[in-house]
Amino acid sequence: MKKLLGGLSIFALTTGVAFGQAKDLPNSAPSDVTKSAKRPQGLTHMGNVTAGLNLSNHSKVPGQAEGTATVLSMGAEGKLWYITGGNEFRATLNISEVLTRTPSLEDVNQLTSDSIKLQGLYLYNLPSLPWISPYAMLTAETNLFENSDYRSDNSTEYTISSSALSDPQPSTTGNPEDNQFKLLDPFGLIKLKASLGGLAKLWNQTEANIEARVGIGAEQILSDDGLVIVDDDSTDAIEVSTLEDVTKIGIDALLTSTGQLSNGMISYTAYAGLFAPFYSDPEGDSDWNMVQKTSTEIGANVSFNIVEWAALTYDWKRYRDPFIHPNSQISHTFLASVSFGYDSLSK
Repeated sequence: MKKLLGGLSIFALTTGVAFGQAKDLPNSAPSDVTKSAKRPQGLTHMGNVTAGLNLSNHSKVPGQAEGTATVLSMGAEGKLWYITGGNEFRATLNISEVLTRTPSLEDVNQLTSDSIKLQGLYLYNLPSLPWISPYAMLTAETNLFENSDYRSDNSTEYTISSSALSDPQPSTTGNPEDNQFKLLDPFGLIKLKASLGGLAKLWNQTEANIEARVGIGAEQILSDDGLVIVDDDSTDAIEVSTLEDVTKIGIDALLTSTGQLSNGMISYTAYAGLFAPFYSDPEGDSDWNMVQKTSTEIGANVSFNIVEWAALTYDWKRYRDPFIHPNSQISHTFLASVSFGYDSLSK
């Protein structure tokens, strides 16, 4: 007899490809993408906490592993605005954690998303040109916990090679311990960015709030003995490579559009950004030019607000940084979640 029991599908589906950290942050648009509503003078702030749970059980279902699978997602977001005269300061904090337990690894809690990001953005709104603002921005992003690759077989062999950014070293091998092979320590991959430039407010309506910024930025990637999977499907072993500390200086650009449709029932974000370094240490592959060194990020997010405290969200993201991984990281996320939040404007 075939039997399928499905629990409350609050965190519904996540698929993706990512480096180091097992998955990228759902709804991970750049932090300086803000709501289209104008904020008043003075201090305002808002916060939001989300949670999702998926439980599913399969018994004698073709193509499905026997047993119960559980996915627990947790997230938090906080935003702060301080506006006085022509000065505007925005601060954003995003945290995302996802734990997964599958029938094939029923005794192992797999951390499949782990990210914390903090950003501060200062704008000066020119009285003569209110749609153009010089800006200064600082961003920090890292993982909070140990990140691992999870395998049902502890005999799986990993081949560890040195990063293509450094001098070649002899390869070594390793195996999982307790069904996991460590890739990153807590705070094992830190990304820091600072940039100065100009921000243009191209359009500001409820349906579309479009902003573009271009500046000169400095980016630093700090890795404490981190590893990234660069697997070659033609071999039995799983290939991993060491991560290197990287410093880059170059052109930092981002185009964003946010908006609300159908009286707020639908909200969306779309963005495209790049960082084109004219200086990097290490230099990378000797054949790389400025275009080949450029990191890119594009994405879109659409939320259907069922009720005030529940929403269905689809998120798509494509990110590539050749100094971290030779290929693009692509993620698709479908998320149904409950949330609790506040906004100081609603008081």
